[in-house]
Amino acid sequence: PSEGVNTKTQDTPLALMACKSRYRMHSQLDGTTSHHFANIEDREPCWINPADAKTRGIESGDVVLVRNKRGALLAGAYVTDRVMPGVVVVHHGAWFAPMDINGRRIDVHGNSNTLTMDVPTSSLACGNIASTALVEVEKWKGELPRVYVYDQPERVLV
Repeated sequence: PSEGVNTKTQDTPLALMACKSRYRMHSQLDGTTSHHFANIEDREPCWINPADAKTRGIESGDVVLVRNKRGALLAGAYVTDRVMPGVVVVHHGAWFAPMDINGRRIDVHGNSNTLTMDVPTSSLACGNIASTALVEVEKWKGELPRVYVYDQPERVLV
């Protein structure tokens, strides 16, 4: 990957791994009850190592802002030693739910694509180059916006 643990910066010291979730296929099934099994405060979990969480004052269950120069998202913190220090995991596939908060566009549901590069893999494919990025994570201190992606319309025209 062009961004990872060996390329961290002062502004983005954590390597994001946006691997696949065991609860869905890409974004398919995010609209079913499967998202209840892992989500924290209706948001995609952000797995973070205990050492990285401690230095940031983050505990499991907190809502965190995961950000870089490309974008930002809100996620629920899951503190675990299953990821190495310097790495965070936000699984791929949460439905995109952007909101403008204090002059910044933030995905309030936890869509990791808001943070990864949007570079074609080849002249034939337009997928992102890798599901990795450099990010910073901080505890969310603002009002918690409602996740609206599962709202049903008032009526459906047939």
